[in-house]
Amino acid sequence: MTAFHRMDGAMLGTADVACQKAKTSVLFPLSTRDFGALCRDEKLDGMLGTNDGLIGFAGGMPVPSGGAIGVSGGSAAEDEAIAKAAISAL
Repeated sequence: MTAFHRMDGAMLGTADVACQKAKTSVLFPLSTRDFGALCRDEKLDGMLGTNDGLIGFAGGMPVPSGGAIGVSGGSAAEDEAIAKAAISAL
């Protein structure tokens, strides 16, 4: 992990979810939204239970220069929008 930040007042459980989203997008270079859709569409029922827990909903995205970002704490759409904005700012 290169960096981690939890906003004041954010629920503690969202920290782990954000890290798992980033991990999912590093291991499988897709957004977590697309990874979840792939698992559902291809009936890869056990995939989300591998690698100590992968995430199949929005908020994780690979970074084109390497690595990934994971955002959690808002709605799926908000998490994904924040992840996209952070990547654009890099």
